Amino acid sequence: GDAGLIVNEAPTYYDLRLAFQGKAAHAGMHPELGSNALLLAAKVLSMLPVGRVDAETTLNFGLVRGGQAVNAVPETVELLGELRGHNAKTLETVLGHIRGVAEAEAAQCKEAAYDLQAEVSFHGFALPPEHPGIMAIQAAMCACGVAPHLERSNGGSDNNVFVARGVPGVVLSGAYADPHSRNEHLHVRDLDAMARVLEALLAQFAAHPFRAPLAVG
Repeated sequence: GDAGLIVNEAPTYYDLRLAFQGKAAHAGMHPELGSNALLLAAKVLSMLPVGRVDAETTLNFGLVRGGQAVNAVPETVELLGELRGHNAKTLETVLGHIRGVAEAEAAQCKEAAYDLQAEVSFHGFALPPEHPGIMAIQAAMCACGVAPHLERSNGGSDNNVFVARGVPGVVLSGAYADPHSRNEHLHVRDLDAMARVLEALLAQFAAHPFRAPLAVG
């Protein structure tokens, strides 16, 4: 984002581990004696809303682990993924849907079972535009000719941890483009703008310190 970007909302993030238990068997001699955990995992995955669930929620499974050999019916398979979003009720609904689909599909397979582990990696935050800290940042940006604008992000940062511990904060753009790619770059003019913003922020908060209650969403 540009030098005026202020991220005042970020999501809650769940680490997901969805494991399936089947039964091993020789794939060539007695495949009918086995229960294919990989096939079960694939069926369940195909029925989940992977991708953008709604405007403020995403679900992704990015790693698959399991199996022992190409000539054996896979007995165990696990899917590793993430769920992130801004609405706690929606996140619980998605987790419930994952459990429901996995349970229903496992029940239809011989000697099969599943296990879902969902652990919160970090909690989301939402600071209102009228928060005195945000207003001070906007004033500092305007003072050095940078136009501020608020934005909700679906990415996490150290600020999620700070806010969860009662330290209000937002995330400011470093003004770099194409992050996490080989084309990531930064224009000198934007680097200069961010230096001026930082100087203005230091002056603003030194002159007008504040103590304000935090509204966490």
